[in-house]
Amino acid sequence: MSILPWKLLDSKTIIKDNWINLTADSCQLPNGTVIRPFYVNHLNDFVVSVAVTEDEHFILIRQYRHGTGEVLLELPAGCTEKGDEDLAVSAARELLEETGFQGNPPEFLCKIAPNASCLSNYAQCFLITGCRRISGQQLDSTEVQIVGLNGHLCHIRRTV
Repeated sequence: MSILPWKLLDSKTIIKDNWINLTADSCQLPNGTVIRPFYVNHLNDFVVSVAVTEDEHFILIRQYRHGTGEVLLELPAGCTEKGDEDLAVSAARELLEETGFQGNPPEFLCKIAPNASCLSNYAQCFLITGCRRISGQQLDSTEVQIVGLNGHLCHIRRTV
């Protein structure tokens, strides 16, 4: 038996600005059940850099995230910008801005929907190997410094 999509009956914008585009949708499930409202936040896609140094350590950043109210350890990532046609270039740019590291040309890993139940965006993930620090960080006002895990880069464990 195949999974059928829901039918969109109506959609109303609740709020829309630079950071949020929230709609209240009325949806009909394949069995006829109607759900209203079903909230969806329509956000821009973003790139994620799975960056590995020349000596095979992951590059991670630590930053405060207001949604969770915590400082989290994350992979370097950022929203795509207008005019970004080559997402691999965006991934390399975000890595350089957030960490000061640069590496080999990014290789596409996967496209995932990080929270598909209520967000419309995708994460485009890229592997960047052979990374080395070439500059200081170029942080946005919401980004903070730190590369590593407990002050050290996280070593890749390989299983054969």
